[in-house]
Amino acid sequence: MKNARNLSIGIGIIIFSIIYFILPKGLPDISIITLIINIIFVVPGCIAGILLYIGAVQINKKILILGLIICIGLYGYLIYLLISLLFVSQISVMLLNLLILMVLLLEGITPFSINIILILDAIMITPLNLTLANGPILALLLITNIILGAYSYKIASSGEDFKRRKEEKLAKIVEENRKKKYEAAIYIKKISSIYDEVSFNFISSKTGLKKDDIHHLIVDLLHKEEISGRIKGSSIIFKEVEKIKLGKKYLLLKRAYDYLGGNIRYKVVVVNPTIDTIKDISVKINVKEQQYELGTPEKTIKILEPGESLGLDFMLTPLTCGRTRIHGTVSYYTIGKESISREITPTMVQIKCPLVQPKKMVLSETIDLMEKLQKSQIQIDFSGLNKDIAYQITKEQISSLDVTEVEEYKDVYRKIYCGEAKVGGDIIIIDLKIKDKIIIDVYLRDIKQATGFLAYIKNLINLAIQYSSKIVSTMDTITNKIYNAFEFATRLSELYKLCFEKAPVDDILLILKELNIKSNTYFPDLKATKIFKSLFNKWINNLEGIKYEEIWDRTYINLEYDILNLIDVTITLSDTYSETYFKSPNIVESTKKFIETGNLRLKNQLDKMNEQYSNQILFTLMIINKERGVTMYNYNFTEESPNPYLIGGFLAAIQSFGIELSKDAKETAMKKLSYEHFEIQLQTGRYAIAALITSGLPNELIIERHRELLMRFEKEYEQELINFKGEITGFSSAKELIKNIFT
Repeated sequence: MKNARNLSIGIGIIIFSIIYFILPKGLPDISIITLIINIIFVVPGCIAGILLYIGAVQINKKILILGLIICIGLYGYLIYLLISLLFVSQISVMLLNLLILMVLLLEGITPFSINIILILDAIMITPLNLTLANGPILALLLITNIILGAYSYKIASSGEDFKRRKEEKLAKIVEENRKKKYEAAIYIKKISSIYDEVSFNFISSKTGLKKDDIHHLIVDLLHKEEISGRIKGSSIIFKEVEKIKLGKKYLLLKRAYDYLGGNIRYKVVVVNPTIDTIKDISVKINVKEQQYELGTPEKTIKILEPGESLGLDFMLTPLTCGRTRIHGTVSYYTIGKESISREITPTMVQIKCPLVQPKKMVLSETIDLMEKLQKSQIQIDFSGLNKDIAYQITKEQISSLDVTEVEEYKDVYRKIYCGEAKVGGDIIIIDLKIKDKIIIDVYLRDIKQATGFLAYIKNLINLAIQYSSKIVSTMDTITNKIYNAFEFATRLSELYKLCFEKAPVDDILLILKELNIKSNTYFPDLKATKIFKSLFNKWINNLEGIKYEEIWDRTYINLEYDILNLIDVTITLSDTYSETYFKSPNIVESTKKFIETGNLRLKNQLDKMNEQYSNQILFTLMIINKERGVTMYNYNFTEESPNPYLIGGFLAAIQSFGIELSKDAKETAMKKLSYEHFEIQLQTGRYAIAALITSGLPNELIIERHRELLMRFEKEYEQELINFKGEITGFSSAKELIKNIFT
């Protein structure tokens, strides 16, 4: 409002300047020199006024500075004329004072408005008629003008409007730069499957980004594993060339991969740079069965003439997310019929599963986006289930991914979902259809993410179908709950494996969020559900807060500990439901056998994971004399070797301190301590204290073995302990006892 009022007054002043410039023509005492001087003052004055008003309205610092520079120049000239005691007419002074009064009334003494008007009026006054009486008044006005000009400029340049405009401009520049980088990233991904090597200058010429920005962008894409390759000087090498020795010469191999409609296309280009013909070239690819389905693992080239090259494509269907090396071998015959076989250097391939959050969209907007995004598809067989059950299972699994339902066509078994990737904000659209197979189309900007997303969904659905096919025969509610517990425990086991392998946090968060949603669906209104929800929410919040930081090993270990407890709770639920089912008069023998086998499998799996967890966290065991505080025997489970005597004395002192503090308590011995990333468990016997240091919270298996160790140690070395006077060589055989119990 104030800027608009300033502008209105400014326009009036400019109009007055023009009128004042015209008026002298009709006055008899105006000379040509006076007219020229008027022009010198009025025209720059109008320009300065316009610049200052534009600067005020737009909060533009550069325009304000330019306007002030012109005004300061005019000040200097006018002061020079005043010093020369030139004369000004009384009418001019009256008009000046009248305008000042108008401003004071209209603007309430707003420094910026007064400044502008005083500048214009001062420089418009005819300096040839200045009197000694009016000279001081005009000089005072000029000095006031300079002070008000500096003050108003300070206000304009430090005000909230100026800062806001500056931030908006900066945000616009940042957004334009982000858009350029986004488009450049798409271009780089596109050419990564076309070129072997590309210079940064070439990419810069195509994208408009600076060479340094291209370098940083490529480093970021390589770090995120959105492209494969390596930087060499001012270039990016997308396809590595591998030399396979052929006598004294070399066969060249180029390896690369890209993402194609939910699959990985792994390409091997064989080049014959020699002058000899190579025959019966065989390229074989090896992958982990739990990670990929591989259609044709081996392909051959009958003959390759000198200088020729030929590409072989292998289609891999991902079964789950994660990083895996693709191994392979190449074999061929030389012209002399010599058979040569070599291993192909493994290539690391990552299937990334994007974290999804809900996104509300209308159907028309969703359909419009489907035409613009890249489409990937999977088809899943559901033999043994009818369409209704297959449709229901698939809907449940997709809904567990925290996506939003857009539209459903129940009569034709079709449902559309949408979501938004948490990292990057890309829109994800899922189109589910049931025909002779389950068909899922995923629409995403980045086909790499779509590949990982489809692999993740397929794994969920296949797992659910595996258990649901058993439910069909009985359709029993209790059976349904048992199979849900089986599936839930299996997913928890997969989550444990990711933690054990120190997988990326995004992959872990994806399963945590899925299980958080499923816990409500599978175990409604149970006390266990609260346990699940509490732990899942705790870990989701913790990992969301640190996923861009370095993740400590202890964080993974703590999560493993909680997962093992959740699996134990799930098995307890399954056992409870199983007992109820087994008591039913209408029990189906085949179903009973399947449930018994499933429960046994889960318990065996949990035992193995507990064993693996305990071996992972064991650090040091010290057996300390209870009375003297001397470490009688020390065993390190890792290569690190802490000082057992220093730690032993410290622990004995700490326990004595605990006993002293709690003389009246029934349990006087201190049993555990925590220090940084370590847990210290203390078992106290008649003669000794067994201190077990672990790098994570001990599970029941470790606690039981710890207790057993102390009991057997005191029994085996009872006489040595009774007669102990500081000699520790008699306990050297305790190593075998520890190894037998803990390994």
